[in-house]
Amino acid sequence: MFDDEDGPLDLGSIRFAPALMPLAEILNSLHELSRALWTGRLIGWQKQAASCLPSLAKPLYDLVAMCGSTVSFLAPREVELDQALRAVHAVPDVRVQHELRVALGDHELPPWLPAFIGTSGHRDRLTTALCAYFHACLMPYWDDAHLRHELELITYSQSVIRQGMRRTLEQLTQLPISAARMDSRPLARHESRNRTITLAPSPFWTGEPTTRIFPDGEVRIIYRTSTALPAIPSGPGRRQAALDQLVGHTRAAILRNLATPCGTTELARRVCMSMATVSEQTTVLRATGLIVTTRRGKQVQHALTDLGRVLLQGRLVELPTVA
Repeated sequence: MFDDEDGPLDLGSIRFAPALMPLAEILNSLHELSRALWTGRLIGWQKQAASCLPSLAKPLYDLVAMCGSTVSFLAPREVELDQALRAVHAVPDVRVQHELRVALGDHELPPWLPAFIGTSGHRDRLTTALCAYFHACLMPYWDDAHLRHELELITYSQSVIRQGMRRTLEQLTQLPISAARMDSRPLARHESRNRTITLAPSPFWTGEPTTRIFPDGEVRIIYRTSTALPAIPSGPGRRQAALDQLVGHTRAAILRNLATPCGTTELARRVCMSMATVSEQTTVLRATGLIVTTRRGKQVQHALTDLGRVLLQGRLVELPTVA
């Protein structure tokens, strides 16, 4: 327990985020991207993200640019993208409306926003935008981002052993616990004692540390990782970025999601796109010899061709010989 002038802070309430949370990183990155575009000072991954921002995600960008990073309903703690999207789908309307009112303050709600966000259980436009942005802008850097999060966890653990919790928290988050900001106001000590505090270092966050509050009492402290992301993705991420540039983000997403063959309906679910869009793009991919489609009655199944696998893997595979 910390002993502060207003009472003790339970160390048991402080934890380190065990893994990156994809939607939280979407919110973090969009917030930082909007600030960078406003100042005209794009760095590293921001240049790549700005150049490949899907049109489907433009309303999402506008939403974060208006509301900042405090809209916690967009940042569930699930670490799997599908589960996180389902969590956003199910957020109660009253919570969404409250967070938007707080974020917008005296500003009126833009007329396009309610239709974009939808209602609980009916948020297809919002979740499609989240999915499209993640695949186009964050996925190429995801391996690099995971590595930096893991390095941060190691640093945190070693620091706690060497110099204790308080000093570790102040060093990693770059501010004293009593000064942590919550919705742009000081974090009162009685609040910090009664809440779960999660340390969530973000490779996509470049600004000063901030906090995000959740209805269940969690206070998530977001701060930048010690090591920045590379300007160009490394390893598999570099290959993904190159594939996106070669065939386009939509077709690249379809190819990546056909590592296991499936039908049109399942493929549309995997890539978070409409059936019409998937049908149009699979027609193009089939014409270029990257996928093959087989029909059984009314059912169709799409699969990668040998050429498609070569393109997806970024290396030659043994192709069948022609007799």
